[in-house]
Amino acid sequence: MNKIEHDFLSWANDPARTLEERYGILRLAEFTYMRYYQGADKTPLDWATASKAHEQRLYNPAYQPFIDEKQLRITAELLPRVEELNLDPIGEDRPLRNLAFLAFVPNVTSLRLHSFEREDLDGFQHLKHLRVAHLRSDEVEDYSALAACHELRELHITTHFPWPVLRALSELPHLEILNWHGNSLALADIPSLPALRSLQIQSQYYQNEPKNSIRDLHQLPDMPMLDHFWGGWFHRLDGIGRFPKLRFLAIRGFFKSLSGLTALTELTHLRITNPRLEEVATVASMPSVRHMAVHSERPQDWGVLMTSETLREVFHLGFDGDQPDLETLRMLIPPWDDLFALPEPRALEPIRVMVRSSLDDMTGADCDISSDFPEGPEGWDGNLGMRQSETWWVENQLHTALRDAGYLKLQGVRMGSNPPELYSLFSNPPTPWMPRRLSLRILKSEAIGHIPGIFECIRKALSQIRHPWQLHVTVQPDADAETWDESWKHIPPKSYAQEMVELEHQLEQKRLRKQIFLKDQHRMRLLQELGEDTEGFKPTPLPAPQENPDSEFFSSPDDGDEEYEEDDKDGGIANFDPEQAANDEVWLSPVDVGDPNSDWNGLFCMFILSEKGVHMHARNRGIESIADLLDVIPERKT
Repeated sequence: MNKIEHDFLSWANDPARTLEERYGILRLAEFTYMRYYQGADKTPLDWATASKAHEQRLYNPAYQPFIDEKQLRITAELLPRVEELNLDPIGEDRPLRNLAFLAFVPNVTSLRLHSFEREDLDGFQHLKHLRVAHLRSDEVEDYSALAACHELRELHITTHFPWPVLRALSELPHLEILNWHGNSLALADIPSLPALRSLQIQSQYYQNEPKNSIRDLHQLPDMPMLDHFWGGWFHRLDGIGRFPKLRFLAIRGFFKSLSGLTALTELTHLRITNPRLEEVATVASMPSVRHMAVHSERPQDWGVLMTSETLREVFHLGFDGDQPDLETLRMLIPPWDDLFALPEPRALEPIRVMVRSSLDDMTGADCDISSDFPEGPEGWDGNLGMRQSETWWVENQLHTALRDAGYLKLQGVRMGSNPPELYSLFSNPPTPWMPRRLSLRILKSEAIGHIPGIFECIRKALSQIRHPWQLHVTVQPDADAETWDESWKHIPPKSYAQEMVELEHQLEQKRLRKQIFLKDQHRMRLLQELGEDTEGFKPTPLPAPQENPDSEFFSSPDDGDEEYEEDDKDGGIANFDPEQAANDEVWLSPVDVGDPNSDWNGLFCMFILSEKGVHMHARNRGIESIADLLDVIPERKT
C-alpha cells in the first residue's frame, strides 16, 4: 500500500468527516472508478440512471452520501495515477462545498471543476503540478489559492460573481492562456500577467456589457507577451500600444477611428465590432494586417484599403446595403497563394496503403512539419488567425479540385468548401488546437467505385500546398445516405416565438423545483432547531413535467397549416444565388463521370489520406477492400 493510498483511507474512514467532506470523497470516487478502473467486474455507467440519481440528491436537503467500501478501496489504490480530474456534473447535481479531497490527488495536471459553492479555493494549494484548470462557480470570491499552482499554463474561469479577487493570478509565472467569462472590469485588479500569450474576455453573463465597458486598455494588466486578444467592450483604444506583440485582435467598442492601432506592427488579423466606427483607413498603413473583419451597421470607405500591400481577405457584417467598393477591394487584393501555395507541386510517388498498429501513429501521419514551416513547429508560431485562414484556403482548394474534376457531381461525395460564416467570425474565437486535417465523406457505392480517381485528385491538390495536410476519410455506403445526410433540411424550423415559449417553460419548471427545495431546506432547519429528529425527513416530491400549454398555438406539418408546404417532390426551378453558386453542388457545370458499376454496400471504414497514401488502423474492416480498389498491397507498420 502506497503512502497516498494509506493516508486517503485513514482520512476518508475517519468518523470526524463532515457531510460535505464525505460528499467530496464520493464525487472523487465516482470519477476515479469510471475513468481509471479497468477491472473485469467494473459496472458500466448508465447515464440516464446516474443523471436521475444526481438530480434527486440535488433537491434533497436531507441527503447523506453513501460510499461503497469496495469502490473506496479501488479509488485509494488508483489515486497516484490520477492526472486528469473531471468533476463536471452529469446533468444537474448537488454542488461540491468542500475540496479537501484534492490533497490526495497531488499528480493532477488537468482539472475541470464546475458547480461548486465555496468563497475560496482552499484545497488548490496541494495541486503543485496543475497545468490546465476549468473552473465554473458563482460563489468564489477569492482566487488566492491559485498562487500555489506554479505550473499552471491554462486557466478558464466562468462566474457570475461581480467582484472576485484575482490578484493572485499575477503570481503564476507560466500562465499563458486565460479565458475569463465574467465581469471584465474585475481584471483591473491584476497587476501583471508576465507570461500570458492569449486573453479571451467573454462576458455574456452580463447582459448590459456595453454599458459596463472598460474605459480603455490601460485598465488591463501588464501583458508584455500578449499575442492573441479576444473580447471586451472598450470606450477608447488608448493603451493598446502596451501590447506590441499582438498578432490577433478581436475587440469591441465605441471608438470611431482605428488610428490607435498603428503601434501594432505585428498584427495580422483584426476583427472589430463597433456600432460607431467611421474610419478604417489606418489599416492600409499597417505593415502586417492580412485579414480584416468589421461588424458595424455603418458602411465604410473601403476604397482607401486598396493601397494595402498585405491584405488578403476583408469581411463586413451588419450593413445590408450595396458596397461596390468592398466588392472591388475583394477582387483587387491578392489571394493567399504566395503564403499557402507552392510555386511548383511536389512530385507524387505511387499511392500506398499503410496499416498502423496504433491509433497514435495515425495522428500526424505523413504530416511531419517541413523544414521551412513558418515560424515554428506549432504552425505560424501559434498565430491562430493564420492557422484559421490557412484552413479555409486549403479546404477551398480541395473542394475546387474535386468540383473541377466532376467528382462532386457524384451522389454521396461530401466535402464542402468552408468560407467563414460572417457571424462566426465575431462569435467563435479560433481554437488553439487546429490540426492540419480536413474531412471527406463517401456515402454511395457509385462514389466508392471512383475512389482511385478521387484520391488521385486530392493528392495532386495536396502536393500544391506549401505545408503538409491530410484528410480524415469516412467510407459508408448507404442506400439512404442522401436522405439522412440532408434530412435535417426537411424538418420545419421552430419559430423564434416558439423557442422562447419553450425556454421560458423550462426555466419556470426549474424555478419551481428550486422553490420546493428551498422550502424543504427551511422546513428541515426549523425541525432541527426544535430538536426534532430529521433522520427520516422526506423531501416534497418534485412535480411531474407538464406539457407546454402554449404548444397548441404553434403549427406543425400535420396541423394542416397552409403556410407550411413540403418541398416539391417533382422538382422545379430554384432561384439562382451567385454567392452560393461557387460552393453548392446544385450549380456545378455538368461534367460526365461514368458509373464504374461497382457495388460496395456493407463497406464501412475510416482512415487518413495524405500525399503518400492511405493510413488505416489494423482493426479496420475495410483494409482489403480499399487496397483492392487502389490496386496496391497493404503495408503493415508496427
